[in-house]
Amino acid sequence: MLLTFILCALSGAETVAQTLPGEGNSCLPSLGNGNTCTANDLRLQAEVLTGPPSCELGETISVTFRTSIGSTAASRAASERYNLGFFIGENGSATIDPGAGETCSVSYLTPNTGTPDLASGVGPYRELTGDQCGDIEDADTTLHDITSTQILCRDNDGDGRLDISASVTWKTNKNNASCASPPTVADFVPDQKSKCISSVNLGFDIPVETPPEVTVSKTAIPDIIEAPGASVTYEVVVTNTSGRTDTVTISSAVDDKFGDITTLPGDCDVLLDPDGIEPGSSSTCRFEANVFGAAGDTHTNTVTVNGADEEGSAVSASDSAVVSIIAGAPPPASMTVVKGAAPSSVPEPGGEVEYTLQVINTGDDTLTLTTLDDNQLGGSAGGVGNCSLPQTIPPGSAYDCSYPFNVAGAAGDVIINTVTATAQPNSDPGNALVESDRAEVEILDIPALISVSKTPVPEEIPDPGAGNNTPIDYRLIVFNQSLTDTVTINSLTDIQQEGVNPPSVPTDVLTLPASPGKPACSLPQTLTTGFGRVYSCWFQRSISGDNVSEGDVVSNTVRAAGIDDDGMPLEASGGANVSIVATPVGTLDVLKRADPSVVTPEANVVTFSVEVLNTSTVEVTIDSLTDSVEGGTAYDITNAGAVVSTSCAVPQTLASGETYTCAFVQAVTGNPGEGITDIVTASGEDELSNTVAADDSATVAIVDSDLDIRVVKTASPNLAASGAPISFLVEVTNTGSQVLLLGELDDSEFGDLDGQGTCSLPQRLSIDATYSCSFDAVVNGGGVGVHINTVTVTGRQILRIANPGGDAVSDSDSAYVLTITLPGLDDIKAVPISIWAVLFSALGIVLILLRNRRRTG
Repeated sequence: MLLTFILCALSGAETVAQTLPGEGNSCLPSLGNGNTCTANDLRLQAEVLTGPPSCELGETISVTFRTSIGSTAASRAASERYNLGFFIGENGSATIDPGAGETCSVSYLTPNTGTPDLASGVGPYRELTGDQCGDIEDADTTLHDITSTQILCRDNDGDGRLDISASVTWKTNKNNASCASPPTVADFVPDQKSKCISSVNLGFDIPVETPPEVTVSKTAIPDIIEAPGASVTYEVVVTNTSGRTDTVTISSAVDDKFGDITTLPGDCDVLLDPDGIEPGSSSTCRFEANVFGAAGDTHTNTVTVNGADEEGSAVSASDSAVVSIIAGAPPPASMTVVKGAAPSSVPEPGGEVEYTLQVINTGDDTLTLTTLDDNQLGGSAGGVGNCSLPQTIPPGSAYDCSYPFNVAGAAGDVIINTVTATAQPNSDPGNALVESDRAEVEILDIPALISVSKTPVPEEIPDPGAGNNTPIDYRLIVFNQSLTDTVTINSLTDIQQEGVNPPSVPTDVLTLPASPGKPACSLPQTLTTGFGRVYSCWFQRSISGDNVSEGDVVSNTVRAAGIDDDGMPLEASGGANVSIVATPVGTLDVLKRADPSVVTPEANVVTFSVEVLNTSTVEVTIDSLTDSVEGGTAYDITNAGAVVSTSCAVPQTLASGETYTCAFVQAVTGNPGEGITDIVTASGEDELSNTVAADDSATVAIVDSDLDIRVVKTASPNLAASGAPISFLVEVTNTGSQVLLLGELDDSEFGDLDGQGTCSLPQRLSIDATYSCSFDAVVNGGGVGVHINTVTVTGRQILRIANPGGDAVSDSDSAYVLTITLPGLDDIKAVPISIWAVLFSALGIVLILLRNRRRTG
């Protein structure tokens, strides 16, 4: 068996090389009609041997893979396979039918006439056909190592890991499996369209991160001094705002006025800790320097830090501090506020960040910090995260706290979060200090993905003859494979190559004839998010007998182009081949879909739809419809005893271009995290008694079933004067194992909270993340009494999963407020009290009123 590893790379080279093994070679052409790469003959596994511990989104990395190729249980009837090729897309390229300018690197097994070594990853390997390429037998599990230097760091499926496009192809006819010396890419093109398996999201255990980032804040203590000068202490805080695994090591910290701060009096050498700064953490130091000037001068100095993450990607950040020089003694009280966010960027549609707050007392008077108003929280940060109020801050000291927050937005959005702090100096409480700062979080784009499938009807025709044309109907399917983006297809172009003639110019599909009785193509088409969202249409194109003869193959390629909902362009292509033969025989195309495509261990029943299309010019009779799970024993899907239920039946006789559609229901079992692949096979005979068969697969992902949500509602204050506004805080936490979309937030007294106060829906809620909002209201109609109101939140899973009890989860919580009218109550500061205190107080008031009523009566 000829085993090949082809790594598709994006290259600007004008000339495509044919040097194997090596880079810069041509990639695979279109493998033919309809749904290619659906067979279950072989099982592919891969792991990373060497590579970076993580990679930055969009960068190119070098990785050494160890691949494992072996047969599945269902393929034991075939003892050998030939011209087996392993294709890994590099620089984001497709492994099959690449776009213009894309090239591939190719590797194959080195054969040996002696004892083969199939376990080392480097051979030598089997040689069964006497050529220059190594082979394997059916019972073998063959390991092969290959290094790729052109892997594009991207996460296509949102699991945080590196994804690449990969395909494995092979031939089953030993007589057609010889390779040239040296081999060429053509040696590895499969002889049948079904002899291929493919994945657009082959995952590897390399975390994908956003580029590393750090922030610097610099504060002068004090920031006002008396002329002609004084000693000033500078505090420098370096925060690693990178992704969750990106530790950053600082290599230098230099001030434009005072030089290397790590050598100045103080402790700033701590910034150069070789262990680095972990994601979301900070390193804080102080240094002292003398500042001089005349009254009225300002002294500005800037510190710049430089460093790198574990992969060597550079980071740099700067910040300045200003010292004012005045005549006479400076005011005793001053403060500075610093706000940070880690990470400073998240992939769309958002995620959880950690906001940090620091209030530094830069004066000579002790401060009492009383408020921390945050515009994203819609109120006070006190009581959120580890922030609490009030706080006493001595001169030269700082108060630090942090809290998590779920940010959401479209790609390119910058979420600005501003905190405003208020503090009272001990010597002058009536002259409050108010300072603010802000942090920004950018929403990054996740590139959208589409794929194109194309099927001709018929797949084989006789020679039309000079002066004649034969029309071919083409079924076109465009899939939106993005998890986050809606895509709009606004262009469909078609290229046809007849025999040895040059390819035609690209032709707008909308200008081609429609297929009679089939849905015609129209544009634009909007495909919503989620795997499997599709657009399907038909068009017709003729083959000219003047351009072909028996034995020729007519290739036809459609390229779909459009934009995602972020305005980014995208495109994909799909090919189909029509063979010119003496006597056309029956051919089939099978399309299988799973609904839902994601299940849980408890709710694992899936409906599989099956479409069998006669892609030939002759009549075909289907007499068998079977399915196998992960290469296991095939079972009859027309047998109600073998499945949960079925509408499938045989025999089915299909005329040319006719489709048979049915569905069967089956339970899919496995462990969370697994993807279970089922392969359906349709087989029968054509009207000439030729055997026909085709297959297709559908993969169902299994995930944890836990859906849970918790809401906490608090009122502030709980005890207030009648008619006073009450502030209600609602905090919703995703305590389950599924990402949720918050769609409903209803209050028993105030109705739909969307748009009230800072409450806004919908909200994407990651696992363990919390969404908080607040609103103000007057309770009891301005009168007295106990007010109880209940908020109910409803969230739905984002993944399309058949979950026990449905795809929604809800929770409720109540808040209690007692409003009273007493002399002087308006002069009493409202304080929070317990719910039981509210209820007992209400009971006491009721008893007093009853007693007074009896006395009056």
